[in-house]
Amino acid sequence: MARTTQDGRIVSLDPWTGERVHEGPAASAAEVATAVERAQAGAERWRNTSVDERAAALRAFAAVLRADADRLAGLIVTEVGKLRREAEGEVEWAARSAEFYASHPPPTEHAGGAGVFRRPVGVIAAITPWNVPLVTPAWKWLPALMAGNAVLWKPSELATGVAVATHERLLAAGVPDEAFGLVPGAAATGRALCEDERVAGVHFTGSEATGRAIATLLAPRLGRCALELSGVNPALVFADADLDAAADCIVACATSLAGQKCTSTRRVLVQEGVYDRLVDRLGDRLEALRPGDPRDPGTSIGPLIT
Repeated sequence: MARTTQDGRIVSLDPWTGERVHEGPAASAAEVATAVERAQAGAERWRNTSVDERAAALRAFAAVLRADADRLAGLIVTEVGKLRREAEGEVEWAARSAEFYASHPPPTEHAGGAGVFRRPVGVIAAITPWNVPLVTPAWKWLPALMAGNAVLWKPSELATGVAVATHERLLAAGVPDEAFGLVPGAAATGRALCEDERVAGVHFTGSEATGRAIATLLAPRLGRCALELSGVNPALVFADADLDAAADCIVACATSLAGQKCTSTRRVLVQEGVYDRLVDRLGDRLEALRPGDPRDPGTSIGPLIT
């Protein structure tokens, strides 16, 4: 949960206890403009670093994540209500992602007489959701940084504490602060980023409505955008399926993070002959779930964040 104070500060709250987790300023339009100017200068310097230097920074980031995995996982649990085991998995997933992108630099040259030359585009804005507060953002700014771009990250106001901690660790790993900036805030901050013509591209994950708004803002200048929006995810169960395995998968996918993910299973389409048997299995598994404190290892479903 989060709220904005009268003086424009963002306060994120533990969705289980309601206690304050993080408090900090929201970036104003003027502060966004200053951040973009700084990132532009940083992009020029960062693009001139070698691929090996960028890869070394990403590998160092993976090591930093693993060294501080316990604290980061605890912060994810506290701020967004994710189960402890899920939070620990997310930290490791982010570390592996950093190692992957460090090992797969984008091609920049072609050996033949003709080819496509890929160059950094400049400043990339990453606007990210709260529900996967480390890995989803990392999948935006890790490849952008590896390609030589500067990044401005606008995290969800519901997960600002996780973002601040992650930003600190990426800088500690060797990415210069002018190449990777954090601009906390709500909708107004995101809008200011999208409206700034010096931002070469916007990568957003979130609702369809916000994605449409971003595309509309970028369209007049043909701005680059990558939009990952919503999701309606069915499970298909046929007569020859392993019904126990199907029930396990459906319940896990529907209830992970209390169902607050775009990848959650929202509907189940079942072949008529096995419908009743599948429903019985689903009922047994749902009744066995235990809602509660996400810090408790015995909890199956944590709290809703909003």
